[in-house]
Amino acid sequence: RTLLPFFENFDHGQRAINIEELPRVVDANDIDGDGDSSELVPDYANFDSLTHRPDQVQRLRTALDSPGLPDFGNAQDTFVIIVGGVINPGIGFVPLGLNATDDGDADGKPDSVILRMAPPHSGLSQGEYAIIAVTFDPDELGADLQAGIDLPVNYSTATWRGRSIPTDLDLGGDFLDLPQSTWDGENRSFSTEAVEGADLFRVTFTGAEGSWEVWFDASEDGFDVPTPPEGFTDWSAGATIRVDAFHTTGDIGLDDVAAANGTSLDDISAVSDRFSRSVLAPQ
Repeated sequence: RTLLPFFENFDHGQRAINIEELPRVVDANDIDGDGDSSELVPDYANFDSLTHRPDQVQRLRTALDSPGLPDFGNAQDTFVIIVGGVINPGIGFVPLGLNATDDGDADGKPDSVILRMAPPHSGLSQGEYAIIAVTFDPDELGADLQAGIDLPVNYSTATWRGRSIPTDLDLGGDFLDLPQSTWDGENRSFSTEAVEGADLFRVTFTGAEGSWEVWFDASEDGFDVPTPPEGFTDWSAGATIRVDAFHTTGDIGLDDVAAANGTSLDDISAVSDRFSRSVLAPQ
């Protein structure tokens, strides 16, 4: 978190690379040091020389107010990571700027922050601007030299999308609290507590061979999973269960996003501006 504000001083760059396969060559100099100089290795000497030095200054600035923080229990020093960028069809979200903020005055709302971004460049100008704010329990974040970085799997986000980037932006409201859910594998019953501000829930059971996805209205408190017919895999057995709560824009409900002429469930991000996620360990 201490380092994140220094990202404002960086330049930005991105470049599409088309890589053509080269025939392998004999490892005459034993470059991998395994004692075998007759094996075939990549032809490193003939790889194209590429320059990736960033050259786009982050000259766009947005004064940003984050939503109020969710309830992480007794977590201390909760902070919010802010990422600005563009969403391009066929590419997805491309970050153009990064910063972070925390609740310095302990009023439950993160302090305002200036987000600096590079302007869309190198083919990104056809996209739509997007800003994503992410917060999580800092106790879930860890790192060491042996195990690497432990990223949180439970988090809450708020998003904004638009055709132009404003100089001042208030994401408004509060982050959604994390869903508090239980799965009774013996009775094949899932239940969850209400999440204030949520309109929809999505529950994904992911097993070794596949997954099930269940959507339901946030006014409901759960569902029962039927037993699969004989010969079909029970993907709820030993599954990791991911629970997502969504706040949708424009009073969009389950019937709207599930209708044949409505917004596809795959495009839920286009009609929601806040969501939170919690993960239950394999059951």
